[in-house]
Amino acid sequence: MSSELETKTAVYCTLCGSSVKNRVWSKPKKIDHCFCCTGCQMVYSMLSESNQTLSHQDFKKTELYQKCLETGIIQNPSKESASRSHIKLTLSNKEKKAAPKGTQHTLAWSFSIENMWCPACAWVIVAVLKQTNGVIDASCNFSSDRGRITYDPIVASPSVFKEIIDSLGYRVTSLENPTKQNKKELVRLAVTLVLTMNIMMFSWSLYSGFFLQLSQNATLMLSWLVLLMATIVLFYGGHPIHSRAYRGITAKSPGMESLISIGSITAYCFSVLQVFDRSVHLYFDTSSMLLLLVLIGKRLEQSAKDKIVIGLNEFFSLAPTKVKRCDDHFPRGRYISVSQLSTGDVIQAEKGEIIATDGVTIEGNATVDESSLTGEAKPINVTAGTHVKSGSRIIDGQVKIKALKIGKDSNLGKMMTIMENALAERSPLNERFEGLLKIFIPLVIAISAVTYLYGVFTGLSSYSALNRGLSVLVISCPCALGIAIPLALAAGTSLAGKIGILVKDLQAFQAIKGVNCIVFDKTGTLTTGMMELKNIHTFNVLTPKEALQIACTMESNSSHYIANAIKAHGVEQG
Repeated sequence: MSSELETKTAVYCTLCGSSVKNRVWSKPKKIDHCFCCTGCQMVYSMLSESNQTLSHQDFKKTELYQKCLETGIIQNPSKESASRSHIKLTLSNKEKKAAPKGTQHTLAWSFSIENMWCPACAWVIVAVLKQTNGVIDASCNFSSDRGRITYDPIVASPSVFKEIIDSLGYRVTSLENPTKQNKKELVRLAVTLVLTMNIMMFSWSLYSGFFLQLSQNATLMLSWLVLLMATIVLFYGGHPIHSRAYRGITAKSPGMESLISIGSITAYCFSVLQVFDRSVHLYFDTSSMLLLLVLIGKRLEQSAKDKIVIGLNEFFSLAPTKVKRCDDHFPRGRYISVSQLSTGDVIQAEKGEIIATDGVTIEGNATVDESSLTGEAKPINVTAGTHVKSGSRIIDGQVKIKALKIGKDSNLGKMMTIMENALAERSPLNERFEGLLKIFIPLVIAISAVTYLYGVFTGLSSYSALNRGLSVLVISCPCALGIAIPLALAAGTSLAGKIGILVKDLQAFQAIKGVNCIVFDKTGTLTTGMMELKNIHTFNVLTPKEALQIACTMESNSSHYIANAIKAHGVEQG
């Protein structure tokens, strides 16, 4: 009787007012709170926990509800239920604005998100993004505050995604796009490049005019034009180089920039004097090209560093930023920052999450992947009493864990500390090189001055003497060596980390050349983890086929990877 009454009585979604066919109950279950779909239940949970409204009667007034309505997560009512606030959440692939079929080229954009306060936030972000035109796939991890979008660059761009996510009330930071400082340096490089190319072109005209006898007015006009462009290059393009050179000299620790700065300024000043003397022996092109080459080198170095940072971010993203702590006040758990976690706290970890602390399981069971930590390809089963490591990923199941080691004392914390220390550590080779520079740079400047004075005392013209002294400065800069050492070490550390090798000491890179024997003591690190039965040897009692049949029968109910190999071989043999 009650069931008949229930079917005849109209039931409407607590959130959107749609008629309910298959009920989705609130958690914990409440008779007066049911929903037409999981999506409405999730949005309802978000609104309830965010304290934006006191009752479900006020849902339409909330910012989040209106944003869901605008973006299409919640659609407008159909005609037959227009009298009701009939809004249905639709996330089906059929209604998604997918990228055009046949798209061959896609790009991926990784980003970090702030202000996510529950897993439903991540769900809403993914739901909105998947309905955005041009998005092929989107994911968002609540625990690590990271997201990733695969998209068609012809249809969409990261700026569009950022605007959409910002409009939902979250703050987005790209993990790949250059910073404002990088953009400023790119503009500086572009201006310097364009002006230097023009300086080279007009200087060529002046040099050719030396042979073709350009008129004095034409020479003067070209000289002043080159002077103007060279001034911009020297003071705008070369500003970061001159600043570092000045700081190095005042600190009595001149670096490579000191040679570049002194050389470019000297060439510029010499050329200015030549302009006033109406001479065509100008070296503005030398001054500008010197600065341009250094800027290009620094840009390449920064680009490589950016790639290194992105690679390290992928490693550091293993560390979750939030955990669900269970206590007497919140027995079902409440999300808190990892920094608020204390030893002895009980946390709940669910499918897809990364364990934030070393601890012991006190409740539940799960399948855990520790391959990123131990190299073991096979997942392990975790039950009550099992010790777990931070950084492990839960493949399936749900467990409650008592925290034993947290933060930098945990397994993942120690791994990250090793990486950070390795990157911050200075290589002995680099230190020796910088010690050499303290002697080398003053020596080069002294040799350059002696070269100039020697030329003057031996009867050379001031132009020839200065030209020789300037040449010593220009050709003596060891820029390549200064960039190569730290860049190679940083790139090596990053690459090693991405393939699972932790560099504890940068001296290892220098010592590796003398290694002639490597011992591996870790099962599964050198293999694919897939067992395979190759041969069967028997001792006259059974034939290999009979032995295989018996073994397959004995292992039929086992899921052990060796048992699976035996059964797979049995299937192959029929």
